[in-house]
Amino acid sequence: NGLKPGTSYRYRVFMTEVKDDSKAYDVQYRRTLRTTSPYWEDFSVRTFDLSASRCRFSMVNDIHFDEAKYADLLAGRTASDMDFLLLGGDIASQSDHIDSVAKYTFGPVRKLLYELPVVYARGNHESRGRAFAEVPYLTPTPSGQFYYIFRQGPVAFVVLDASEDKPDNRPEYFGYAHFDQYRAEELEWLKTAVKDPLFVSAPVKVAVMHIPPRTDEGAWHTERWLAANFVPVLNEAGVRLMLSAHKHKYHLYG
Repeated sequence: NGLKPGTSYRYRVFMTEVKDDSKAYDVQYRRTLRTTSPYWEDFSVRTFDLSASRCRFSMVNDIHFDEAKYADLLAGRTASDMDFLLLGGDIASQSDHIDSVAKYTFGPVRKLLYELPVVYARGNHESRGRAFAEVPYLTPTPSGQFYYIFRQGPVAFVVLDASEDKPDNRPEYFGYAHFDQYRAEELEWLKTAVKDPLFVSAPVKVAVMHIPPRTDEGAWHTERWLAANFVPVLNEAGVRLMLSAHKHKYHLYG
């Protein structure tokens, strides 16, 4: 809270080792550690700026734990080259352990991310695994959900969560999926979000969603639902571009 837009803030990160926290009124600590590395260096990160004249970002997606590919895609890029990094989902293949999700999501490009904001659109694979409910803690959002709006300069973004790509009754979900209901609730949020002055006043409007909306013969359950429900709202709101992932090869949908 209280940060100014378009401002660089220096920061350090510390943590305290816990020796024993089994007793609520007798927690034993070891020492305080500096976690940013190298130890003697401070880092800085620049906040989003509504008044900026431009918006620059890089987007990667569908890494699926491939650290070498991830690092190679952003090799040579620096924080001065962009305003933020956009992760388009499926950086992980599943969320079995939150530590491994964090390692593969941030680790391969950690030096870049010391000084760069991260914008995250959840993929369907991050929705799988016993630690999936912990993933939101890695990437806090303005709304507290995986769908939210933000703005950098002349561009307003609406980030949407397509969640899973199959019907809820598929055996892969063991009877515990309620993504159809989740998307219906998200749709009601979207109808209001695109009326936010922050979004309405932007000269350029962009949507980000891992699974692309489709109506062609090969489209799946979720792709068709997104096309029938999200797309009309986005069109009415003046969205000019949607950035998606999921297909693992280039497609241009008109």
